[in-house]
Amino acid sequence: MPRVINAYVKTLKWIQSDSADEIAAKMPPDYYAGNKSLYVTALQNQKAIFSPDGTMPTDGPPTVLSIEQPIGAVKAGQNIDLNTTYTNTFASAAK
Repeated sequence: MPRVINAYVKTLKWIQSDSADEIAAKMPPDYYAGNKSLYVTALQNQKAIFSPDGTMPTDGPPTVLSIEQPIGAVKAGQNIDLNTTYTNTFASAAK
């Protein structure tokens, strides 16, 4: 598992360090489905959704819970210890 986590964190850091144009230039043409300009624009607009280091921000789990409760994925009033739902241990130790 550490190799997978290391690769994931390295990829996230690469996404943050390179421009959307640089990333698109390294992707297979199938990724942009015939419209490289649209792919680059979409990638530039979405870069902010990716964690820069693979860790979960402290406000992440409460945010997810607040989204899941209204759609019924989690029952209202259900007692959930959010600290047991994720760990940053592996991402923090990635090389």
